[in-house]
Amino acid sequence: MPITLAADNAAGRSSSAMRIARRSLLVIVAAIIATAGLTLLWITLPPATALSASPAPMPEPLAPTVEFSATLRLTPDRARVEVGQVLILTVELDVVEGCGYPIMELTVVEAGNNTPLFARIDPSKDTIFPDVFPSVWSFRALRPGTATFSAETFGEGNCDGAWFWHYENARTDEIACLLYTSDAADERSSVDLGGRRIIKKKNEEVEIDDGEQKNKKR
Repeated sequence: MPITLAADNAAGRSSSAMRIARRSLLVIVAAIIATAGLTLLWITLPPATALSASPAPMPEPLAPTVEFSATLRLTPDRARVEVGQVLILTVELDVVEGCGYPIMELTVVEAGNNTPLFARIDPSKDTIFPDVFPSVWSFRALRPGTATFSAETFGEGNCDGAWFWHYENARTDEIACLLYTSDAADERSSVDLGGRRIIKKKNEEVEIDDGEQKNKKR
């Protein structure tokens, strides 16, 4: 028994020594590999002076983009029109250079009156797809009063490749629709009295009724 125990102790010590030796060998190999890796990295890196030289140039700032701008104009051919006459409206569109604005819809309507004073002639619809500008619209005066017209474009603006939906609007000044434009041209005041009108002059009053003219001296 004593001999066997001694042999077992000797074998255990030998096995422990072998484990320690293997661990030491692994540590040495790892150190060698790490040293070789650091050496290779040092060889491949550029000198420190090159790294600390002038910094990399900053990228050039982007050139300022063109800002989109468009102007829509709606111009009547006259400021006063007689009942029965035709009013011509011209729509013009200007777009800043460098941008595009293809129009999908152009709308021209009489604005502000519940009962329209004008009847549309051409185009026959409120909204059209305009082929070109300027675009010409015509309306016939139906009854006396004052009216304004509005125009609106809808399309896709484009500047520097950026596309976006865009509206433009325009409006006329007031347009007077009169029974007799000659009255306004002569700078006389005319009052409609249900088919009869009275023109007031400086020294006399002219009453027109059913084609008859009567002068009344003051």
